[in-house]
Amino acid sequence: MVKTSASSSRDSAARAPERLAARNVFGLEGWSMPEIPEILLSLRAALPVGKWLGNTGINVMTRLAGILVAAIAVQMIVSGLAVALPGLK
Repeated sequence: MVKTSASSSRDSAARAPERLAARNVFGLEGWSMPEIPEILLSLRAALPVGKWLGNTGINVMTRLAGILVAAIAVQMIVSGLAVALPGLK
C-alpha cells in the first residue's frame, strides 16, 4: 500500500503527542537559547550575592522562599478542592 500525503500527515499528527512527551522528559519544553545566558549570569552571581548577604541574610531569604512555596501550595490545594467540591464556594 502506498501512503498518500494525506495519510502520512495523519500519521505524523497521531505521533505528535509521542514526540512532545519525549521532549518533556528532559524538562526542556518552552526553553530557548536567549534564556541560557540569563541562567549562566544568575549562577555566576550566586557566590558574590551569597557573600554580600552573609549567613543571616541567606537564612532570611531561605525562610521567605519557604513561605512563598507554602503559600503557593495552599493556593493549589484550595483551588483543587474548589473544583472537586463545588459546594465549598
